[in-house]
Amino acid sequence: MTTMSHIPTAAAGLMIDAENVPASHADAILAVTGPSSRLKTARFYGDIARLKGWVDIPGLRGIHTDPGRNAADIAICIDAMELALTGGLRQIFIATSDSDFTLLAMRLRELGVTVTGLGEEKASARFRAACSAFHVLKTEPRLAKWDAELRSTIIENGGCLRIALLGSLMGKRGCLISKHPKKTWRAYLTARPDLFRCDPKGPDARVRWVGQKVKAVPQLPCRWCKTPGGP
Repeated sequence: MTTMSHIPTAAAGLMIDAENVPASHADAILAVTGPSSRLKTARFYGDIARLKGWVDIPGLRGIHTDPGRNAADIAICIDAMELALTGGLRQIFIATSDSDFTLLAMRLRELGVTVTGLGEEKASARFRAACSAFHVLKTEPRLAKWDAELRSTIIENGGCLRIALLGSLMGKRGCLISKHPKKTWRAYLTARPDLFRCDPKGPDARVRWVGQKVKAVPQLPCRWCKTPGGP
C-alpha cells in the first residue's frame, strides 16, 4: 500500500463523505488531490444544514442528502459509478474513514479507475487495502479543557500574560486552581513544558503558549514586552 503526497489529477474527481470527515481536513485533502480547479468534479455530501465548515470552502460543490442512515454514502456510490462509467473519470479520490466504501473502491478498480482513499487513522484495514493508495489525514491531539482555556486566555491577551492574573481570568472561565491537585498556576504550567513557557519567579513573571500554532489567530504584540508573542 502506497501513501501518496500528491497524485496527478487528469480526469479526476473528489468525493467527500462530509458527515464522516470534518472540514478541518480540507487543506490536507486538497494538498493530495491538487486544487479543486484541476479536478473535473469536487463534491462533498451530507445534510448541508449541518455542514457549514464544508460549505465555506470555495471550489467544492455540496450535494445535499436528507438526514438518515447511509443517505450520503448511497449518493456517493451512485455518483462515483456514474462518473466512472459515463463521465470519463479515471481517478477518484474518496475522503472517508467509513469501511462501507470498501466494495465501491473494489468495483471502481475493476473498471480500471485509480481509487485514492483519504481518511483518519481509524479507517479500517479493509478499506485501505481496497484502494489503489491511501493517505492518512492526521488529527490534532485534543487539548484538555483547562489547557484549551489557558491557550485561549493567553492568545486573547497578546500571546503572553502575567501569571499573577491567571487566578482572576481563569476563574471567570470556571477553572479554579484551588480545586486542582497542583494548587498553583505556576505548578500547573511548569508541569506542561510542551504547552507553556514560564518566566522565572517574580511579580511580573509571564507565561507564553508554546504549543501547536493556532490557525487564523493573529499573534498580537505582547502587552508586557511589546514584541509579538514575547521575547
